[in-house]
Amino acid sequence: MRFANWTDAEIQRWCLLRAIEWCAFPTFASQPLVPIMLLLFPWYWVIAAVVVLNTLWRWSGIGYSYVNITAARMACLSGLAKWPFAIGSAIYLFIHRQFVPGLIALSWPLLVLLIPSSGKFGVIELAFAKKLGYVSEDAECQAAARYRKAAEQVLRRKHRIYFDDTKQHSPEDYTRLAAWLRKAAEQGDVEAQFSLGYLYDKGQGVPQDYTQAAFWWRKAAEQGHAAAQSDLGASYATGRGVPQDYTQAVFWRRKAAEQGDAIAQSAMGLAYELGHGVSQDHTQAAFWFRKAAEQGHAAAQRNLGVMYAEGQGVPQDYTQAALWYRKAAEQGNAQAQYNLGDLYDKGQGVPQDYAQAAFWWHKAAEQGHAYVQFFLGDLYHHGQGVPQDDTQAAFWWRKAAEQGFALAQYHLGLSYDKGLGMPQDYAQAALWYRKAAEQGVADAQCRLGAWYGTGQGVPQDYAEAYFWCDLATAGKQDASDSKQVAKHRDEAASHLTPADLSREQERARKWIEAHQAKPQ
Repeated sequence: MRFANWTDAEIQRWCLLRAIEWCAFPTFASQPLVPIMLLLFPWYWVIAAVVVLNTLWRWSGIGYSYVNITAARMACLSGLAKWPFAIGSAIYLFIHRQFVPGLIALSWPLLVLLIPSSGKFGVIELAFAKKLGYVSEDAECQAAARYRKAAEQVLRRKHRIYFDDTKQHSPEDYTRLAAWLRKAAEQGDVEAQFSLGYLYDKGQGVPQDYTQAAFWWRKAAEQGHAAAQSDLGASYATGRGVPQDYTQAVFWRRKAAEQGDAIAQSAMGLAYELGHGVSQDHTQAAFWFRKAAEQGHAAAQRNLGVMYAEGQGVPQDYTQAALWYRKAAEQGNAQAQYNLGDLYDKGQGVPQDYAQAAFWWHKAAEQGHAYVQFFLGDLYHHGQGVPQDDTQAAFWWRKAAEQGFALAQYHLGLSYDKGLGMPQDYAQAALWYRKAAEQGVADAQCRLGAWYGTGQGVPQDYAEAYFWCDLATAGKQDASDSKQVAKHRDEAASHLTPADLSREQERARKWIEAHQAKPQ
């Protein structure tokens, strides 16, 4: 096929049609082949093979990485033969009384039209245009110029790269951006160096490589780029791409913080609070947290609130704590939402208001904060600030329990045990009691041990009963609970041989030694 005499519109139309066909190439090429295959194989195998091939073609990326003009032309020619093959195969199949395959063979050229052809047509159009020589070197340069202009408009917003906030960008977009950024970065462009480091950090347009990210951030940081200094400090703090070094982390973060970078200022506050790379100094921690908080940094606002609540580095002041918690909470900071709810629950710095406590805890719980989910369940259980609702209580306890929060696991077990908010189910109660017991919740250990002794919700097993009751006696129990647990333990012991009893005592001793540093 010769294209020399074709107009631009004709070539563009040809490329578009071939791109549409290429996106579903196996299906399109199957038009004359399927009727023949129906003569040889069961019809459902043939249909399945076409579906599988078309799916692999679409999702494997083959269609985008490989474009062939000859194959596209052959597929077009095969379309001319579809009806003779379809009609001939259908007649043969009908004669041999194979009506379903015959009907499929006859209608296949029409059925193909029902299979949607979707994909990145523009990418394939461009590939065909290149194969035809339609896209010249000048056009490629013009495209590069357009991407360069887009790259020049890249914005840094909370450590994210944007071309245009309203558009989604493909990997090809980022690959082109990375290529331009590298050229500029190698020529010393500080913004390009910072942005190229970001692309390496996120693996956008280039393979993810923390070492390369730190390399380019250092280049920009040495030129005084505040965001690059902040990110290089973070690399040293976490040991990503460079050896972990808190002193170096503080060195670079201080440079960025002194330029007003809020992220670096917040990180400096944490460094002083924890004593990482500097001597621990709560006054300095509060100083840097305030710097970042006044710029609207949510985590710093929450941390400054904590310092006011605890009187660290600043005079204790619950009113100020509530003020900074609220600023962070209104930005969606889950920890601050919990803290603010806690102040409302206790009436510290704000009037006591269970409804407001529930309001803020609800917001934190919806973000997956397990500790808050547990407390929100407790509010629903007792009807504090919300209508009393054991179904909602169990709902939030389950959310927290599934994240491994031990007290929520115990309370979810209680819900199943008592049938509160859900159907009574001793097996499920035992399951959640065990999860909590394994994390050291003494009440759960006590109930689980008692149930093993009676066979409620679990198979009766006196050895397990003794083991869990023995652990519970070592846990935090009041006097009456301790007597009840000891009674269950002694009852289980009466059914054990001396050897079995000794084994379970040793097992409990080892468990306590292994878990004594963990909270119960």
